[in-house]
Amino acid sequence: MSANALYTDLSDYYDLMCADINYQAQSNSIHRLHQIFGNGANTHLDLACGTGPHVRHFIDNGYKSSGLDLNQPMLDKAKTRCPEAQFSLQNMSEFKVTEHLDLITCFLYSIHYCDGINKLKECLASVHSALNVGGIFCFNTVDKNKIDSDSFVEHTATSENSFFTFRSGWHYSGSGSKQLLKLSIE
Repeated sequence: MSANALYTDLSDYYDLMCADINYQAQSNSIHRLHQIFGNGANTHLDLACGTGPHVRHFIDNGYKSSGLDLNQPMLDKAKTRCPEAQFSLQNMSEFKVTEHLDLITCFLYSIHYCDGINKLKECLASVHSALNVGGIFCFNTVDKNKIDSDSFVEHTATSENSFFTFRSGWHYSGSGSKQLLKLSIE
């Protein structure tokens, strides 16, 4: 099963799965970094935006925010959450924009969804081409040398009288450059 198919199947549960994430704190931290190191302008693009919670917080902080994702059901939910934003169905490894941007973000270790080092290089080239002078790119990564492949984060949620347990953790085989995200839902 491709990662895209997995997230299509999970689109109805994605917000439940991520209920413990403090999107506002993450967005506020990057907003502050952008105030300090950025160019003072306010156009923003969130790569792998999912259902758009980060986009919502950037809009609320005065940005002209947009998002892209590889999954249309996620984008449909993002458009409902942020009707004033523009969303596009694109791969972050080879995206195009019509106007240069001041801030590009990629939260929740999603940069790892670039499949291999060549796709990551393409993503970074796309970001570089899309940024205005003085624009910044903020993302987070997992250090493959510090992954405990047996460690999981667990979170529970209730929805419509159903109880869900979500477990996720990064896995590194010990060779090469790829990490995998393991996900379990009960």
